[in-house]
Formats: sequence, structure tokens, C-alpha cells
Amino acid sequence: MLVSWDTIREHLVAHGFGSLLGDPCMFRNVLTDGRVILTCTYIDDGTYGVNDPSPADGFLAMLRSRFVIEEDEGQSIDYLHGMAVTQNLEAGRVDMKMAITKLCTGILTKEELAKAVMVFSDAPTSVSKDCRAGEV
Repeated sequence: MLVSWDTIREHLVAHGFGSLLGDPCMFRNVLTDGRVILTCTYIDDGTYGVNDPSPADGFLAMLRSRFVIEEDEGQSIDYLHGMAVTQNLEAGRVDMKMAITKLCTGILTKEELAKAVMVFSDAPTSVSKDCRAGEV
């Protein structure tokens, strides 16, 4: 059953999330101890990220209290909207090399594409090895 964006938004706001000004589908909740939960909605799907794995289970429980989310959902992301995502949280990075290649092929020259893949795939990120991201 398709759940409306308004229903999802209302549930998130009721649990302390605020919608970001630049993107109303992106929500942020800073917990009292400073941990952060980010979630992005897309129709009736969503992804989330946390800067510490401990609030992830509580976040999923909060969502499951209102929406049908299977137990195997909410795990690490392998694909996001049809694009392969490789997470290496020990190294502190999320790699979307395949997505960059698919999006840029035909637009960039081979040399430009190789550089874009190198720059964006190998760039250090601020992702902590304690982060957790999942798709719900």
C-alpha cells in the first residue's frame, strides 16, 4: 500500500524530525546527546543515515510503529534508486562509482569520466566507521 508523503512527514515531525529548508524530503533529528539521524523520503521509500549505530534500531522501531517495514529492511544499502552503492564504513567511505559512470557516460569524454570516477570514488569522506545507513 502506497503511503502518502504527508503521512510520512507528519510521523517524522511528531518524533522530533525537522524538514531541511533546501529539500523538504530530507529530514534531520539531532538527539539530546548530539547523535544525528538523517532520513530522506522518496514517494513511499526512504533511506537513513546515522553518525553512530546505536539510534538506528530505535529509529526503525519508531517507523515500524506506524508503517509496515519488514525485518530485513533497514539494512545496509546495496542499491539506491537503481544505482549500486558500495559502503566501506571501516575506511569511512561510500562509493558510487557505478552510479557516476552510468550518469556521466555519453556526457563526458572518456578522460573526463575517468577523472570524475577517480575524484568522487576515491575522495575521503567524513563518514565515520561508526555510521550506519540503510534503506527502508
